[in-house]
Amino acid sequence: MLTNVMRQWILMVLCILIVSLIVPKILNFYEPYNQQLNIQSNLIPPHIDPAVKKIKPIVQQMKVTIPDKDPLWAVQIGSYKSLASITKTIEKLRKKGFTVQTNLLSTDQGELWRVWVGELISKQAAEDLNKKLHDEYDVNGFVMRLESQHG
Repeated sequence: MLTNVMRQWILMVLCILIVSLIVPKILNFYEPYNQQLNIQSNLIPPHIDPAVKKIKPIVQQMKVTIPDKDPLWAVQIGSYKSLASITKTIEKLRKKGFTVQTNLLSTDQGELWRVWVGELISKQAAEDLNKKLHDEYDVNGFVMRLESQHG
């Protein structure tokens, strides 16, 4: 019949089988992986779960308005009967990289040359430039809005 060694082998195999089947059940009696997860459906992106209703966006539509005319700002540093009196200042500012423009204007007192510095996209930038011109170049000016010459 069965030898003593064979009985021991069979008994050992049976013990291993029983232990491998029963011990995991005892250790994992809670089995969290088999329970249904309680997931809030509003956290699942709609492209993953089509059953989720689409959330209304906070901003329905964003509009970007680009004006027909470019609102440019500058610092007018003065109006002069002759450009000769301001030529040195104009050249000095141009050499420092500033945009300097002149415009001949007819008035009741005769023709005047208006001189302004900069072509800036915001009034605040023009105010900052006015302060810089006053502090660094001793130029007293005021902020003005340039009219579009191509519109």
